[in-house]
Amino acid sequence: METQKNLTKWYTATLSLTIILPIIYIIYLVLIVQASGKGFQAFFNEEPVFTILLMISLINPFWGHLLSSIPREQRIKKGRADKLLNFVLASQIVVGNILMAIVVFMTKRKLHRVNAANSLTIFEKTVAIFLLIFTIFCGIILLRLTIVSL
Repeated sequence: METQKNLTKWYTATLSLTIILPIIYIIYLVLIVQASGKGFQAFFNEEPVFTILLMISLINPFWGHLLSSIPREQRIKKGRADKLLNFVLASQIVVGNILMAIVVFMTKRKLHRVNAANSLTIFEKTVAIFLLIFTIFCGIILLRLTIVSL
């Protein structure tokens, strides 16, 4: 029972961060735009890095929705949650979101070991692959923008 409680805490933390981190970033972005004295369009045109970071942060709620749609009984090792958490972990590592990567890794560690293995549905797998590819694309652009600004 204690293991289930730990899993619930970590899974809830993962789901919460998928919503909280984009909100915090948007608040930060609004404050930066206001401090610059420019409008959003002018700011994003002059600082494309912030545009990419906004897109990256807005991917997280989609991960959260996919994770929350998985029933509790399938939140097991080699289950749907485990396989989806692999995609989320790769996505977070690609863009350097260390906090989220650590929380997702800990969530994966707390999953129960069960002999039954469930695979993702076709829809879940398609969306996860699309989100991962989009994240990789954003990560590459972010890397290029960072290198150019050096």
